[in-house]
Amino acid sequence: MTRLPGALFVVDTMREHIAVKEALKLNIPIFAMVDTNSDPKQIDYVIPSNDDASKSIEAILSHVTGAVAEGLSERKSEKTAEKEGASEAKEAAQKLKQLQKLKQLQKLRPLQKRKQLQQKT
Repeated sequence: MTRLPGALFVVDTMREHIAVKEALKLNIPIFAMVDTNSDPKQIDYVIPSNDDASKSIEAILSHVTGAVAEGLSERKSEKTAEKEGASEAKEAAQKLKQLQKLKQLQKLRPLQKRKQLQQKT
């Protein structure tokens, strides 16, 4: 890995106690399924459940993976919206510059007309 993970998800904290200790040392948030035989004090986000039954693990992991997928899709849509907003801002800045140039030209035109009238007289 090139960087630290944003979080750690643990199914059995008793079996994965080394991973929990490493995450605690590195200040990585821990999400864990905690059974009655485990100590929830070390865990940041406790999911009380039976960490020995495959059906309960499957049910909880399906919800967790769904939530992660939803979060990733929201992040992606926000990034695309930011890119679109940035391109719209560039276009608006270009239009503003064009309008400012037009206003400057409009200010110069009456002066040019006055000079022409003065030269004729």
